[in-house]
Amino acid sequence: MTETMDPRIEARRAEVRHQAAKKWRWAAASVAVVVTVSIAAFAFSRSSLVGVHRVVLRGAPPALLGQVRSAGGLRNGLPLAELSVASAASGIDKLPWVLSATVRRSWPRTVVVSVVVRKPVAVVAEAGHRYATVDRTGRVLSAPVPSRPPLPLLSGQLAPGAVGTWLNGSGRAAASVAGALPPSLAARVVYIFSRSVPSGTSAVSGGAGGTAGGSPEVVLRLSSGPLVEMGSATALHAKVVALATLLQDVSLSGVKVVDLKVPEAPTLTAG
Repeated sequence: MTETMDPRIEARRAEVRHQAAKKWRWAAASVAVVVTVSIAAFAFSRSSLVGVHRVVLRGAPPALLGQVRSAGGLRNGLPLAELSVASAASGIDKLPWVLSATVRRSWPRTVVVSVVVRKPVAVVAEAGHRYATVDRTGRVLSAPVPSRPPLPLLSGQLAPGAVGTWLNGSGRAAASVAGALPPSLAARVVYIFSRSVPSGTSAVSGGAGGTAGGSPEVVLRLSSGPLVEMGSATALHAKVVALATLLQDVSLSGVKVVDLKVPEAPTLTAG
C-alpha cells in the first residue's frame, strides 16, 4: 500500500529548500562583492590616483625640499600604500644637516616630513683661511668658505673633512663645549682648543689636574680675560653656569687661568 504525503508537508519541505538555496545565493553574492571591492581597493591604493603628489617639509627652509625628496625616495606618483615611512625617514636622517626626521602619510596624495635641523655652533679652519661650520656633535655641516661666520673657532690639530663627516675625538669634545655655550658667552669666545693630554697633566700648563686616561681636555680663549680650562666635555651645564657667574660677579683682573674642571670649586691662577 502506497503512503501519500500530506500536501502541506510537501509544500513546507519545498519552502525550506527554497529558503536554503536563497541564503546560499546571498552568501555567495556577498563574498563575491567583498572580494571584488577588496581587489578594487587594493588596486586603487596602489595607483597614481593616491600616489605622492605633494611633499610638505616642516622645520627646514623650502629650498631644501629637493634634497629631502631625493634622500627619502619620495618620487611623484609613488603609491602612498607602498611608501615605507621608516625607510624614508632613515634616508632623510643621512642628510648632513638633519639631526632627526619623521615621515607620515596624509591621504590621499601628500607626504609630511618634519625635521630637526642641526645648528652650527663653531667653525673649523683649513689652509687658505677658509672655514667650515660644525654642529655640537662635531659633524661638518658646510664646505669651507672664505668668510668666517661669527662663531667660535675650534683650534688644535683639526681639519674639516667632507660635509657630513665628523671631527676627531678632540674636535668633537670642543664642539660639544661650543654647543653648550649660550649666545652671550659664545660671542666672547675667540677660540676653543682641545687636545688629548696624558693623565695627571693640564692642557694649558702641563701641570697637575689633567683628565685620567688621556681624554680630550678643552680650553676657552676669551676675547678679554683669562684662559678657561673646562677639562673634559662633561658636566657642561654646571661649568657654563660657573663661568657665567664668575664673569658677572668676580673681578678677573690679573687672573691668567680659570680652572673649571670641578665647577663647584673653580680655581683662579694669577698671571
